[in-house]
Amino acid sequence: MNTSKLSCLIFVLLFLAFETANAQTTMVEATITDANFTCPGEISVTYSLTSATAVDVTLFYSPDKCNWMEAIAVTGDITGITTGSGYEILWDNMADRVAFGKFYFKVEFPQTLSSCELLDGIQIGSYCWARSNVNTFGNFAINPYDFGMFYQWNRSAAWDPVTPPTGAVTGWPVINTDQQNASTWAAILDPCPAGWRVPTQAELTNLVSYAVNVNPLATMNGVAGRFFVDGSNTLFLPAVGSRITTNGTLSNQGTFGYYWSREESTANTNYAWCLSFGSTTTNVGSNSKALGFSVRCVAE
Repeated sequence: MNTSKLSCLIFVLLFLAFETANAQTTMVEATITDANFTCPGEISVTYSLTSATAVDVTLFYSPDKCNWMEAIAVTGDITGITTGSGYEILWDNMADRVAFGKFYFKVEFPQTLSSCELLDGIQIGSYCWARSNVNTFGNFAINPYDFGMFYQWNRSAAWDPVTPPTGAVTGWPVINTDQQNASTWAAILDPCPAGWRVPTQAELTNLVSYAVNVNPLATMNGVAGRFFVDGSNTLFLPAVGSRITTNGTLSNQGTFGYYWSREESTANTNYAWCLSFGSTTTNVGSNSKALGFSVRCVAE
């Protein structure tokens, strides 16, 4: 039986594994650094893990990278593996009735998903943000660069950010008593889907510290906007503009973005806190509750 080194193709992918509360697991792949014959009927696979905490690993093999099969007759470093390199799995391929040949290998282990990932959100700083704007009430837009809909503060009615492109909007309401008397966006009027809500002033302020301020504005899929980056996590807010207070005329689309907070301004009860950005700056200030702004939700 041939005991020479196996000339094999190595399937190499690196993912991070981490732990948090309220988690579920999925299988991801580790880095394989070597695979060779060590003795008749035995293949040695050496691998490393990054940010793993006492996980059990599983070795898979494939002749074509399409059809993966689990290696059953394995010994070595397969249980309770933590962050490190130089781990080795010995596979008795003959015991698994697998003939010698060229194989691709991958080592998989449970990856713990964070509560934000379970919501399909993006963790920026201390908070979990939705990937896209609110569209119709209780629904997200499909893509991060989609405009979604405009909302006046503490109102559930959604307004089109595109039509009409110019002129007044029929039926556009001005500020009224229910908005003036409220100090916080009412839960029943919150347009965010279940598990999400309109953010607070403090949450928007935290987000601002991760803004990548560039001039001109960055783009995603041809849509101008602002990126917020925390390590490998990236959030995009499109520059949807706004609809003005008096009649809903569209303003500043493609050049500015405005996003509501759930909290009323402490200086003027006709105003509420909001995040805004233009070509060079991103900040949190206050503006009239009668304006039509975008909503980007934060996890509850």
